Amino acid sequence: MPRGKRIVLITGGTGFIGRRLVKKLLLQKQTHIYLVVRRASFSKAERMIEKLMLEFPSAPEQIHIVSGDLSKPTLLESAVESAQLQEKVQEVFHLAAHYELGISREDAMKANVEGTLHMLNFARGCEKLNCVHYVSTLAVAGDYKGIWHEDMLLAGQQFDNHYAYTKFLAEVEVREAAEELPVAIYRPGVVVGDSISGEMDKIDGPYYLLVPFMKLQALTRSISPLIPIFFPVAPGGDRIKCHIVPVDYVVNCLDYISRKKGIEGKTFSLTDPNPLSMREFIDIFCDKAGWVRPAINLPTDPLVWVLRLPGIKQLAQSLEPITNMPVEMIHYTAYGTKYDTTNTKEFLKGSDISCPAVKSYAGKLLAYARRYFV
Repeated sequence: MPRGKRIVLITGGTGFIGRRLVKKLLLQKQTHIYLVVRRASFSKAERMIEKLMLEFPSAPEQIHIVSGDLSKPTLLESAVESAQLQEKVQEVFHLAAHYELGISREDAMKANVEGTLHMLNFARGCEKLNCVHYVSTLAVAGDYKGIWHEDMLLAGQQFDNHYAYTKFLAEVEVREAAEELPVAIYRPGVVVGDSISGEMDKIDGPYYLLVPFMKLQALTRSISPLIPIFFPVAPGGDRIKCHIVPVDYVVNCLDYISRKKGIEGKTFSLTDPNPLSMREFIDIFCDKAGWVRPAINLPTDPLVWVLRLPGIKQLAQSLEPITNMPVEMIHYTAYGTKYDTTNTKEFLKGSDISCPAVKSYAGKLLAYARRYFV
């Protein structure tokens, strides 16, 4: 592991993954962190630092807020400050992205593609750059069927939402930039809450499936605790894998791998190397929540095919205010992709980092969601 002073710049440092990464980096006393934050979000960053001070009194000395905006070609608001930082920044962690399955193409292009290009331009000017740590997503595999190896990207896959497509386009740009810049790419799976505390910042991913039944359970319990809750079907069944990963595992991997030598030019899949099937995932949560397991598995491939017909997806999207679930969620119960994690396993050797089993933290996710989302 490299030692000594470490100067890093982070985009998206106040986000769900970002603020946990900041906390990890604070454990290294010689690390100085520059957070790129929009001026309108300064108060959010300041509150984060105040909270961190309870555990890390040195946080105000280690964390520096800089005014910037990924929509700006210069990245930072001040050209002088940008030049000063480019003289000393050694690493860039690019976590900022607009993640929302129903995001418009225009918004996704601005945040995920243009923002990444602006970050890369800043990185090109860094005189002491050791590595750009780019956080992508396993969603760049789209609907690819089969084993998705970590070095794959252009494989003829299709995309059913603008988020995944624009993250794919952004990774294309990052890989091209890797010809002149030291770059490591990290692809988390579907990130859920913390495996210890259950903490999650919003309803997303599998929570769209679980929270409605938790709300129904809360309603029925107010009438009678004897009323059973039936989970109707298991979308995807035994054939489709559920690629969820707790946020603490993602952050532990980012922190550990980023400090290893020889990561430049490599891509790391940050997900469970032994994922459950959708059926197993639903059964575990039904057991933990006290729901009746589904009677049948439901293949969703035909539904995905129908959603790709002209006008059908738009019709389904018009019903989202009623379903409270983005229609794009359906596609992820039909993708038969299996993700290789060879690089991740290789670079985690010698650490005690491993992806916890879903069964060990499912109850914690439910308890947190009941408290804050129901």
